[in-house]
Amino acid sequence: MQEKIDLLIEKMKFGDPVLFTGAGFSYGMTNLKSSQPKGVADLSAILLKDAGIVDSNEIPLKDIVDFYINENKINELIATLEDEFLISEVCNYHRELAGINWRRCYTTNYDFGFELACSNIQKKMRTINPLTGSEYLRDGNVCIHINGDMNILSKESLSNEFALGDISYVHNKFDETYWFKLLRKDFESAPAIVFIGYSLYDEMIKKILKSNDRFREKTFIITSPYASPSDLFKLKIYGHVLNIGTESFAEMIRGKYNEIILPIKQDALRNLVKHDDGDDRKEITMVDINNFLLFGKIDRKKIHSDYKNFLNNEKNHFIPRITYILECVEKIKKNKNILIKSEIGNGKSVLLEQLIKHLSETEDVNIYTPTEIDISSPPSYSDDLEKLRDSNVLSVIICDDLNQNQYLLSDFSMLKNANNVILISSIRNIEYDKIDFMNVDFDTIIIDELSTKSIDESLKSEVDYLIELVDILNFWGEEKVTLPINTKRKILAEDYKNQISETLLDLFSSENIINKISEYLDSIVKDPKTRDISFLILLFKYLNIHIDNYIIRGLLGSDYIDSISFKKNEYISLFYSDDRNSGFTNKSSIFCRITLKNLFANKYKTDTFLNLVGLIETEKGRRNSEKDSNIIHLKDSLIKEIMRFSNIDNLLKEMDGKKSYLFTYYSDLILKAKWLSRESHYWLQLAMAKIANDRLDDAQNDLKTAYKWANEKQAIRNYSTSSIDTQQARLYIKKAIKEQHDKAVWDYFISAHVLLSKCENDKYRYRQVKEYERFFNLKYNILSVKNKNGFKSCCEHMLSQMKFLSNIDAGEYSIRSCELSLIRILEKMQ
Repeated sequence: MQEKIDLLIEKMKFGDPVLFTGAGFSYGMTNLKSSQPKGVADLSAILLKDAGIVDSNEIPLKDIVDFYINENKINELIATLEDEFLISEVCNYHRELAGINWRRCYTTNYDFGFELACSNIQKKMRTINPLTGSEYLRDGNVCIHINGDMNILSKESLSNEFALGDISYVHNKFDETYWFKLLRKDFESAPAIVFIGYSLYDEMIKKILKSNDRFREKTFIITSPYASPSDLFKLKIYGHVLNIGTESFAEMIRGKYNEIILPIKQDALRNLVKHDDGDDRKEITMVDINNFLLFGKIDRKKIHSDYKNFLNNEKNHFIPRITYILECVEKIKKNKNILIKSEIGNGKSVLLEQLIKHLSETEDVNIYTPTEIDISSPPSYSDDLEKLRDSNVLSVIICDDLNQNQYLLSDFSMLKNANNVILISSIRNIEYDKIDFMNVDFDTIIIDELSTKSIDESLKSEVDYLIELVDILNFWGEEKVTLPINTKRKILAEDYKNQISETLLDLFSSENIINKISEYLDSIVKDPKTRDISFLILLFKYLNIHIDNYIIRGLLGSDYIDSISFKKNEYISLFYSDDRNSGFTNKSSIFCRITLKNLFANKYKTDTFLNLVGLIETEKGRRNSEKDSNIIHLKDSLIKEIMRFSNIDNLLKEMDGKKSYLFTYYSDLILKAKWLSRESHYWLQLAMAKIANDRLDDAQNDLKTAYKWANEKQAIRNYSTSSIDTQQARLYIKKAIKEQHDKAVWDYFISAHVLLSKCENDKYRYRQVKEYERFFNLKYNILSVKNKNGFKSCCEHMLSQMKFLSNIDAGEYSIRSCELSLIRILEKMQ
């Protein structure tokens, strides 16, 4: 038995276990009658005696309860149940077990024995039952009564939520509630599952335990020392069995817990992990390079090992972003928080991994990363941050995708007098304008462009590293593969803006690479079960939204993702793993975009987008206990992203009726979510879809509606119409190009210019200003002299406005491209 206790303690070092209690846990407690709560057999005997039935050994409790209900003796039944299950006192060993930090407690018991034990030791514990809404979760301090609890005991609940008789077992429907989904998630993510006094009679629980081959090793079943050999045999199928009883278990576990686990919890950080700079010398293989560049899959330690090779002047393969890393080091020495910013797929995550290795090898600093966020137990970083501050040691916290961890940002913003704690994070350009930085000051570093020169003449430039990677993987295609390196450098500069994402997007869009991806994924896409799961995974990863088995089950209503055949699919593992210990793997947004665009039909994609919106909207309409708040919260992330025109535009294939599907999708979207009719953003996206289909008059009507709803919001708060203004200007320029007469051409153009002049001075304005060059090429010659001079003044005005851009916007490639465009126009007008 001691070996099993030691094994449980070992697992508890890695986090809090789940507790699941049954009737045996309540043995030793005292009810209002000053006696021990009855077990099934004794309770059955009392109820039968009161009903006047004598020879009753083989009548199940559920049948007896149904008899009371059918004979209208419910009040007598309730009185007996209250006498038995209203607990007035618990034993010391119950308090000992309550003192352990559990991830959550689940119970089939109706009594509040566990809650009372927690109250006795001043530990907060809230009661949850099948009727409770998911918004009451908040944290792990809950005891979830899957069969109902004494608070909901009534005539009605005995036939529904209070699962005691056959009728209520049918109507309870716990497996349809949010709490059942949470139980499954907790079983999956907890380091251990501890059953106390529960005989595993419920098929629902047994099915869950059998669904994952990892459960048996981490399941511990505490049962009576008098359990029969046949009972022990059955229980051993599901995990480690300790037939020592609740009291002995409490005695054996508590001592070890106090001696080993509590000191770890008191000294260790709860939600931040210190970087372990162990031996991470790992050989980089051709398969690693292929999987990394194509799928984004690699063990993060191989990135560290590769970067260490670079530091040691040994052969390395991945692009060392040394210029930016050295800039980070200088800012760290000045106690600056740092934000790494770039477009999708330009290497933010890899740079952060290289920075971790650089700091660990060259600087006297402690490095920490956040643990993976479990949205069912939101993390608090306050205690961890205070411990780092009080240590007086320089500590750097490195957090990829800052927009996905507002908990850390919020707690960091509240930290005072902590110059020795620095936050370094990354963010996509598209998220930068939307995030609330909570008054945390960041020095922003834009890393989009690869350097063409190295910091040392003996080293390759970043551009040359990328060229070498594409060379060895033979991704150039027949026309470019034999070109000299100077020509390839010119292609990267002129065609791909010296950006990783632009280069890979174009190369991966070639027939050669798409065929290569198809070889891996064709069987997955053809099977509807794996197709639907894979599509969700790729979509969420492209949109940078967290996804796991729990979310996939919730959206698809299927357990296939838990099946052995899915888990052992070698191609799925290239881009997805639900294993939290899988390292830096599966994060190529470029691969996700290319695969979604080319391997899935446009109709399937738009139908799926609409179905997802409909599903989330339906979830909001379910009764509170069945609502899954995690699915509902996708409204704020998923619906927002799949409503964004640029995302849908990027994911639809050109030669598959793209424009038509764009229009149909946005037209039908409002049927799935009626509230969109009051959202200016929806009408703006619909207008953009119609502009893409050259339906300019219809688009104008939608823009008018967008303005109307925006003005409604302006009356309540300071709501900017800049995003609508830029699209209205775009539409005016398109109309100007369609016109044939000078006055009409000029009227539309100057209307666009006036609108853009009033817009915020940022990159979104200049994306439309860049259209001035197209207008110039097509319509300048038909303008009157006066209007030609007016057009010149417009170009000069916009060029002069660029001087007032923020340093962050000024570094954007789109801004510099627009600037060059205006300069070309003015040079031609000389």
